[in-house]
Amino acid sequence: MNDVTVLAAGKLSDPILMDWALHRHRDAAMGDPQRRRAMEEAWFDDLTLRRWLDSDDQETLTRLFSQLPPERFSNLGHAIGERWAGWAGNLADYSAPVLARHAPDLAWR
Repeated sequence: MNDVTVLAAGKLSDPILMDWALHRHRDAAMGDPQRRRAMEEAWFDDLTLRRWLDSDDQETLTRLFSQLPPERFSNLGHAIGERWAGWAGNLADYSAPVLARHAPDLAWR
């Protein structure tokens, strides 16, 4: 049987699939940290996260920021900073620590 982590890599551009992936990731976080890290590397890579930032799907972005470790966004600080001023509510709240950590110069502005 093929590993679902590998099969889903690069295919999480649809909100339904991303919702599925976030549920699987959350469930793995409770029982298998190695599996969770494998999911993070395969599913939540810079390209996938950048596509979601560009989509302006604030519901999905909120879930990504609230459920993924800040390190997943380490290469996207500038892209987050460019958009952060337009975000409100939970999305702004969950993304602020990521912005402060990975683009502190933009966070101060």
